[in-house]
Amino acid sequence: MIEKGIARSSRKRYVGKLKTLYEEYSGADGSKDNPFAILSDSDTPAPHTAIENTATLSKNIDTLIADAKTRPSIALFLYLLFNPDTSLDEAINMEAGNMETPVELLHEILETDAIHHRRKYLFALNQSHKRMPQLRREISCSVELALARGGVKSGPFQAHTATELWIAQARKNGITIPEIRAMIPQLPPAYRFMDNVEPDNLSPDIKNGILRHVANAFGYNTYRWYAIKLRRGIPGSTAIKAIKEKLPEAAWQTNFFYPEIETARRDGKKIIRLRSPLIPGIIFARALPVQAQEIDRILRGQRYGRILRQNSSAKAEFSVIPQTDMHMFQCAAGQFSADMKVEIIRYAPIQVGRRVRITNGPLQGLEGTVTGTRTTPTADLLFAIRLSSSLYMKWQAALPSTSLELI
Repeated sequence: MIEKGIARSSRKRYVGKLKTLYEEYSGADGSKDNPFAILSDSDTPAPHTAIENTATLSKNIDTLIADAKTRPSIALFLYLLFNPDTSLDEAINMEAGNMETPVELLHEILETDAIHHRRKYLFALNQSHKRMPQLRREISCSVELALARGGVKSGPFQAHTATELWIAQARKNGITIPEIRAMIPQLPPAYRFMDNVEPDNLSPDIKNGILRHVANAFGYNTYRWYAIKLRRGIPGSTAIKAIKEKLPEAAWQTNFFYPEIETARRDGKKIIRLRSPLIPGIIFARALPVQAQEIDRILRGQRYGRILRQNSSAKAEFSVIPQTDMHMFQCAAGQFSADMKVEIIRYAPIQVGRRVRITNGPLQGLEGTVTGTRTTPTADLLFAIRLSSSLYMKWQAALPSTSLELI
């Protein structure tokens, strides 16, 4: 009743009726054993603010994710949003090697693979024991400004703000109150009425699944990479064409990545060149979660294939490929999708075995092979260059090596 926005007077009248009925049918005179007695004087306000803010926050989650790359306070807020059982102080003092979360989106935001091994804290906030009060104020101001800019009317940011948003999103996506009680032992003020419900006994796998489910609900407006498994004998071009015909608007916004390699074989005096998929039977699609559901429905209806899920259950969540892993895969394949921003830099370090030409100085124009490099007190690098089979010389150059060019 509180979640539905029923007025407090109506709630009290309804609960009073239940209390009277329980006493009549159970024979209990006192309020000690009456489960409705504790609800009679409840004046908990309805959490309308958190419920309304979840939709606005989901629409602007991409902006927060982009800001989190350069603003540790926003990254900390997203961590609290996706891990509601973590307190603000725990998140501030969390060490880089101790982060354990099943939410793949957090690993992309925090770039955990690129964190330096000497870095102590997960969030670079210049932490110290004396700065904790100041850190709380700085984080509150930064997060409050970012949320207000996105249209989220959360008021002054407090430690339980992210928890209230998570509970509101969880309730909208079918997570029951006993499950929420098991996920969050200490409820925020707006949801204190849930203390009257006994928590479920959830396994760690179920808890991780709930965290992923709610995180995906927040990021429904975020493009992600999915893997499509094709049936044997179905070409990738045929499946992509069917998706574009059945779902033209989504296909226009969706990027398909189907890397191919070119092979050559000799047939007598002819050289036959063929193009074959790098990974047979797999198409990668970058789409919104809603579009992914439509793509999976089209593929199953045409009996072309399906989007891979986290397990064999038909109700399981789709498997999401992290953006960093997809980036590394495309770099290794040497082929890139339309969403990738590739910057080509012409740079080839001078290493042992490379052919070089001296471009200035008295030896300008001579060519040779680098046979070794080492540092010296007078030069950053010492290049040992063999000019021919009978002539050997040593030549010094300071970095950057402007006097050598690769041949």
